[in-house]
Amino acid sequence: MATGYDFTLTHTEFPFVRVQRDWYTCWYCQVLYYAGHPDRPGRPGEDGACPARPGRGHTHGVARTFRLMTGLGDGSHMQSNWRNCRNCQALFFAGSDRRGSCPSGGSHEGHLDDPDTLDFCLAYPMNPRITVTRVEPVISVLGDSFTPDGQVHISWKIVGENGTLEKRSDTVHCFREGDFRYTFHAQGRWDFLTVRAWDVTSDTPTLVRSVLSPARLDLESAPTRSVADGAHR
Repeated sequence: MATGYDFTLTHTEFPFVRVQRDWYTCWYCQVLYYAGHPDRPGRPGEDGACPARPGRGHTHGVARTFRLMTGLGDGSHMQSNWRNCRNCQALFFAGSDRRGSCPSGGSHEGHLDDPDTLDFCLAYPMNPRITVTRVEPVISVLGDSFTPDGQVHISWKIVGENGTLEKRSDTVHCFREGDFRYTFHAQGRWDFLTVRAWDVTSDTPTLVRSVLSPARLDLESAPTRSVADGAHR
């Protein structure tokens, strides 16, 4: 499903990449639609079917045109199988059984053999992140902005006074919203630990997060006494 991705559209073109111009955001319904076909008969400047104005088409006024990449297939930070509905001219995701409702009636339609429904590829920059909290002896790792329903590789290291005490890794499954929760135990005497997560689908790492032990935290937060403080008793 396309749910959960934050896609990025571009106004520019790239060398050696096929693109289609004339994509706009509708002024009324905010849908991304294709305006490269002839206007609706008797409706200059209107294309397709706008759900916000029954019986009328999409219109964009003065706006920038988007360029959609085609023919690249799925890849790192890319999702293909986006199509132009032949009836309402909106962009829709055809990679699942549920294609959404078309304001012209029924579901969106678009086929591989139709030159007007190219296989568009949308890019989604990944910015997964984690938050690490400690409630002795449980360490909780909360992640968000990962690939929905994807896998996450987690690694952590517990460090003591004389070096690494424990080093492990695991793989977890994200929820549909792209978040997860993972816990492990940090027992005994340790100084600090580090945690890192890796979005497997997009091959994107998070920043490393560190947590101090209670003893180390107390030591660093304790007030320091200067020589002058000790001399004036």
